[in-house]
Amino acid sequence: MSHHARHIHALDKSTIRSLHSGQVIVDLVAIVKELVENALDARATAIDVKLVDRGLNSIQVKDNGHGIPEQDCLYMAKPHCTSKIASFQDIDCVTSYGFRGEALSAICAVANHVQITTRTANDSIAKQYDVDTKGSIVNAKPVNLMAGSGTLVVVESPFYNIPVRRQVAQKTALSTLKNIQDVLVKYALAHPAVRFTLMQAQSTAGTKKNTQWIKPITTDILSGIGIVFSPALADLLQSHDITESFEQMPDQSEPSIHLQCILPKIDADPTSIYRGDRVFIYVNGRPINYLKSELKDLVVMFRKRYRDVTGAVDVPVKKTPFMYMDIHVPTDEYDVNVEPSKSAIMFHNKQRLLNTFEKLLDDVYGSAMDRFFHARTLDQPPTYVGRLTKSCLG
Repeated sequence: MSHHARHIHALDKSTIRSLHSGQVIVDLVAIVKELVENALDARATAIDVKLVDRGLNSIQVKDNGHGIPEQDCLYMAKPHCTSKIASFQDIDCVTSYGFRGEALSAICAVANHVQITTRTANDSIAKQYDVDTKGSIVNAKPVNLMAGSGTLVVVESPFYNIPVRRQVAQKTALSTLKNIQDVLVKYALAHPAVRFTLMQAQSTAGTKKNTQWIKPITTDILSGIGIVFSPALADLLQSHDITESFEQMPDQSEPSIHLQCILPKIDADPTSIYRGDRVFIYVNGRPINYLKSELKDLVVMFRKRYRDVTGAVDVPVKKTPFMYMDIHVPTDEYDVNVEPSKSAIMFHNKQRLLNTFEKLLDDVYGSAMDRFFHARTLDQPPTYVGRLTKSCLG
């Protein structure tokens, strides 16, 4: 995911209409997701999330990315202001997580107070901005809070102005916490070179201690899986890659489809690899909800193939073993502007993708033909060995 070196600007009305999103922040998880994506787009290598009173008091996301230039700060929380695209046509080449210029603005609309502290490499000191519900800066002052470049966003009392949504957030606080950690895990696995932390704190001094979850920088994705889940699980998995070029583009220097997969070994312990719902699907590093996308077919294909190969008859049919896949394709091969959260995707040629994955599965687990001949071999009685043994005994 790269970041365009453009300044933040307002999109024209035609582009806004074409993007047709009208993003609304519906829960605390969405706030964390959007702020983490902003941090990754800013090329951060360390992202710290802090939830005070499970996020109901405040959500704080701090990164060491490139920061927001002073001339951009006026527009940073205004609706439909972005540095990622200039017009709707640019969507075909977007490589950043965000591009509509709606996230910060939507967060400000549901928070009692938003404070953004930021510093770029060119700034001698950080600047702190207080932003109102319309995304306008109401106060700005220099602060000595950051040693280097980066941004800290503090969202106070989310949904204070939407009582029903705040009540839901209070009732679902525990499950929300798990969902926030799940979101961080998705981004943490795809970004081995980024350190992620999640801290919970209380606004009032009490008996409860602050708790923290950390995913340090790792050398690769498999090492990250070992830290986030367990070294034992990582030992049961293997990395696989496949690259396929489309036939009509033989001269293209960039590979057309590159699948980066981490899949279970054939002899992996079923109780470990079938535990929980550990299916991680990405497109160019963007986490995708495969249930809301066309990518469900890939998961079903893998689930069936692994079941056939291992003969895991005791496992429920709809249970999927651990699966990690990042699909690297040219950005004009799919549409990410399907729904506001950008977690669903539409491919222009899904069959190519399915064929490429099937080829990888054949390489890893053997094709249907391989399995047929293997089964035939196993079925044959060992006649020669039997006769030899008999003659030796006789």
